[in-house]
Amino acid sequence: MRTYLMACAVLGALLVTGLLSPFTDAEAETTTTTARPACRAEIDGSTGRVACRNETGRTARVQLHIECRRWWDIDVDGEPVTLAPGKSVRLADRCWAEVRKAWVSFPR
Repeated sequence: MRTYLMACAVLGALLVTGLLSPFTDAEAETTTTTARPACRAEIDGSTGRVACRNETGRTARVQLHIECRRWWDIDVDGEPVTLAPGKSVRLADRCWAEVRKAWVSFPR
């Protein structure tokens, strides 16, 4: 029983420190390739803005979405924009009245 507990403790320590990964090489590769551009959203009254910087080393696509506060105001889904590695982009759009929230998606 003591040997089993000791083995579990050693295995747990290896997993926590990262010396032993529960992923195969293929799974680890797909996990690291899902990196996304860093984006920051901002709301100013009836305008929603987002600034994104692509530091992933590969081309990415970003798309601005805005949810308007008023029920009669139509929500906005901007066009997807292709963002080259090392480049930045600023996207903005607006509602007639106030913006409830603004966010970015990463379409393929």
